[in-house]
Amino acid sequence: TLRTGEAAGGVVLRLLPADNTMTVNQVFTLTVQAETGTQVVDGTEMEVVYDPAFLQAEAFTPGEMLPVQISSNIDNTNGVAMLAVGKLSAPFPQGTFPVGALRLHARQQTGATALSFGTNTQVSYGGQDYLGQTIGANVTITNAVGWQGQVVLQGHGSEGDARWSGYPVSITLYTAGTTSPFAGESVALDQN
Repeated sequence: TLRTGEAAGGVVLRLLPADNTMTVNQVFTLTVQAETGTQVVDGTEMEVVYDPAFLQAEAFTPGEMLPVQISSNIDNTNGVAMLAVGKLSAPFPQGTFPVGALRLHARQQTGATALSFGTNTQVSYGGQDYLGQTIGANVTITNAVGWQGQVVLQGHGSEGDARWSGYPVSITLYTAGTTSPFAGESVALDQN
């Protein structure tokens, strides 16, 4: 999103990684990165907007360069997470650095859902907003569970023994404390 009417040489705020693929119920973190060039900054207010049908924010925490949390609010009903951070004394940061970390929970499957910065987002120094551009992120949420394993059967020959070929094996995965499987696979063993 490009902003108009802001100070020249605008600062960029971006969500990283920009493209994400998660599974249902996975918890992950996006970093809010500031790219200020030579402009020093003493505060940032970040408003991240997301679709609460697919994502739920769990925490929004400050980075090391602007470590003082001024305010924070997570509204999972409307899909808005807000964090205001700052630094109270010099030296003030400039360049490229993380200003916040947003921890999210993937709620349900979707081809892609966008996260963007809201209109209350700003990056400031001495009360002047220097934000010039914001760059959001996308999250694809799948039901697929990727896993790889090995079955080791003991006492009936060694690896490579043809006697194992063709035996059926079923593997079912459950979330701890539940009785409904979330993934499963049936395969026939080979001799390896």
